[in-house]
Amino acid sequence: FRGWNLAGARLDKLDLTWADFRGASLVGVSFHEACLDGADLSRADLRGADFTEASLRGAVLRGARLEGIKLHKVDLREALI
Repeated sequence: FRGWNLAGARLDKLDLTWADFRGASLVGVSFHEACLDGADLSRADLRGADFTEASLRGAVLRGARLEGIKLHKVDLREALI
């Protein structure tokens, strides 16, 4: 998924462990209850993304655009932000 444009996609409840989203456009994407453990979201555009009840343990979000994201009940342990 590196560099892909997935704006507005619904990726709810998917296992995206170790997924590579570096530089991807993920504006408004729904990751509700998804598993993104170890995923690399560096430099991704996450504006307005919904991570409600998602797991981002050990995920990398360095340099990502995070304006307006929803983080209700999200597991961010060991995440690099």
